Amino acid sequence: MTAPRFVRTVDGIEEELLRGNRVIHSASEDDFGLLESVFLICRFWLIDARWKLGRCEEALDMFNDALRYRNRYGRLAEDIHLRTGRLCGIFPQTYSTVGVILTAMRVSRNREDRYWHD
Repeated sequence: MTAPRFVRTVDGIEEELLRGNRVIHSASEDDFGLLESVFLICRFWLIDARWKLGRCEEALDMFNDALRYRNRYGRLAEDIHLRTGRLCGIFPQTYSTVGVILTAMRVSRNREDRYWHD
């Protein structure tokens, strides 16, 4: 996908909301103050967007980094604390789990179509 608006959206998110491999959901203070944690689902959206733009190595690096936050059962929480990198928020989190599954399917489909049977 190379629609100009999509490319500008991804570029804007990376410029404004990307902190290392973590994607914050807002660059400004809200009713709760400054952000202390980041939603994992935002990261999975950006990974998928990078993949769609053909930036596969960046997407894979970001995906593999996200996987390192799983607990010993492979589960993720809603958030990652910005300073400590610890899981926080709702645990286990369905959105994070779905993000892992859908992103893994996208990556595997484009790498040998391993799990897709159309």
